[in-house]
Amino acid sequence: MTKWAKVTSDVIDNGFGESRYGNEICGIIIHHAASTNALAYVAGWNARSSHPSYHIASSGAVTGIVNVNKRPFSTAHAVDQQAITVEIDNSSMGGNWPVSDSALDSLVAIIVDHCKQRGYKNAARSTRGHVQKEFFVGWHSQYTATACPGPFIMANLDDIISAVNKELNPPKPKPKPKPEPKPEPVNTDDVLPPKPEPEPKPDPEPEPTQPEPAEPEPTEDTPMTNPNLDNLGDTLDTVADESKKYLPAKTRKKIYKTVTIVNSILASVGAVGLSTSALIGGEIGATFAAVSATILVISTAIGGASARLASKNMT
Repeated sequence: MTKWAKVTSDVIDNGFGESRYGNEICGIIIHHAASTNALAYVAGWNARSSHPSYHIASSGAVTGIVNVNKRPFSTAHAVDQQAITVEIDNSSMGGNWPVSDSALDSLVAIIVDHCKQRGYKNAARSTRGHVQKEFFVGWHSQYTATACPGPFIMANLDDIISAVNKELNPPKPKPKPKPEPKPEPVNTDDVLPPKPEPEPKPDPEPEPTQPEPAEPEPTEDTPMTNPNLDNLGDTLDTVADESKKYLPAKTRKKIYKTVTIVNSILASVGAVGLSTSALIGGEIGATFAAVSATILVISTAIGGASARLASKNMT
């Protein structure tokens, strides 16, 4: 059931109005009173049977006349079966038939209230003969040959509708910007200093190569036994076999060194033998001289082999 608009300050219901015959309220028709005070006229009996749903005074006061669940008699048209109607007092007579701002504010409040009751989200100008999805806002002269509601109201009709829609659809407030989250405190106890990178180790310097000790020069006191003579047999075998393969440098150096030492020793012994035979003579001297001569022959052979090996293979 439809209720009076909340802005209604008084109700004078003398039982006027008829059934709506099942029609739902889906719009409003605006009238002006052509008077500065028409409340008594529309609330009581009058020759025109003019009884609206609401009367609005210039002060903005709203009085209910015909129960909103009944059809009012204002427009003398069947549109009243689906609409509520209002009679608005003029603020002055004649001219463009002006009305006060307070009266217009109350008109907007009545339309907004009935839109909300019926579930409308928007209001729009009435399009006669068409079913509208918006709550329609019509005027008397749209349906009946008359000058009502006057030039002033018609000039402000779009502003009235715009004000209604703003009330129905207020702009949404802009969301407040979210505060930036505060950074979490850092526990300095848990923060470890960065480990220093290890310094690169310098490349190790190569160890100096120790030169091989030079063999001592043989003298007259040098004993006949010498470690280098222990391998003399193997050395001579290697020399004899030199034509069959190429010897490694180490082997060649070893052979050459051994042969040179033996050569020096034998040469020294031979010299001693020769001088001894001259001194002592006899059989012993001859024998020692023969041995010395034999040693000289071996020494000469070894010396020749050494020279040939050195000239051919030394690097």
